[in-house]
Amino acid sequence: MVRYIQNAPSRSKHQDVPKTIPVTITLDGKEVLVEARREEAPILLPFPIFAAPDYSSVNGAELKLVGVATGSFGADPEAFAEQRGSKEIEFRIINSDAIAFARMVAKIAYATAHENGELRRVKNSFALARAIIEEPNRIGGFVSTLPSPFKRYPGVQHRIFLRETAEPKLLFAEIQLFASAGTPTYSVIIGALG
Repeated sequence: MVRYIQNAPSRSKHQDVPKTIPVTITLDGKEVLVEARREEAPILLPFPIFAAPDYSSVNGAELKLVGVATGSFGADPEAFAEQRGSKEIEFRIINSDAIAFARMVAKIAYATAHENGELRRVKNSFALARAIIEEPNRIGGFVSTLPSPFKRYPGVQHRIFLRETAEPKLLFAEIQLFASAGTPTYSVIIGALG
C-alpha cells in the first residue's frame, strides 16, 4: 500500500493492491474491525529503531532493537478514528524482521558508496560486506538509527547521503526511506578511511 500511495514503480502495476484495508478501532471499549476503502484508510508502516553501533568490535556486534517508529501514509489516522466515533486505532506488527531490514539499509549504504567511488577509500570495506552476507546477526556494529525528532521532507521519497567523521575517520551513510512521511534516519558505518 505504501508503494501504491507513493506512486512508486511496481512490476505488477499495483494490480495486487487490495480495494479495502482492515483497520481495527475501539468503539465503546470493544475492538471493531472496519473494512476501509484504500483511498480512506490510514496506512501505518513500522520502522525499527536501533541502538548506537558498536563499531569498535572487530567482528561487529549484535543488532539492538530499542523501539519502533510508525510512518503514516494515506488518510490521517486520528481523523479516520474520529469520523467513526473512536479515539483509538490498533496497529499490530506481524512478521517483522529487524535484521533483514538492517541488512537492506546496509546494502543501500554499501551500494551508494560503491556507485560514488568511495569504497576504494575504505580500508576495511570487507567487514560490512561480511556482516551483510555471512554474519547478519553482527550487523549491529554498523547500523543504527539517528535520534528523533524525525524530520519530514515534503516531496522527497528517499534521502541518501555519504558523510565522513573527523576522529576516528569513518565513512558512513545516512538513509531515510519515505522521507516525506518523517520516518527515522538510519546511519550505516561503511568503514574506516585510509
